[in-house]
Amino acid sequence: MRREFCLLLVLAIVGCGENQESTSPSTQFGPPENLKALSVNSSTVGLQWTPPSGQPDSLGGYVVQWGNNKDTLGKTAVSYLADSLTQGEKTFTVYARRVSGTVSDGAVIKWEPADRFDSP
Repeated sequence: MRREFCLLLVLAIVGCGENQESTSPSTQFGPPENLKALSVNSSTVGLQWTPPSGQPDSLGGYVVQWGNNKDTLGKTAVSYLADSLTQGEKTFTVYARRVSGTVSDGAVIKWEPADRFDSP
């Protein structure tokens, strides 16, 4: 008596989760560039930056965050004035915001108020 067996193996691979889109350099949305903090006086600082390179049509504006403060600025803004600051180091983060509402990584700068000495 002869028995024949046939084994049929079906392998199915199923993936779960979201596809992660790769972002080419031409479609990346970077943070504001060249962020600078300029002391106006011992309790006021001016921030200046340049827009992120690439994708200018998708730029909706900026978000400036420091401490418990968060301000949303328009797309033409390239500066921000923070006043009534108390003593101690402050960390400012400026994000570029797309028209869609998503934000870039932040450009970060630290600032500490200092007293100015006038020449006699």
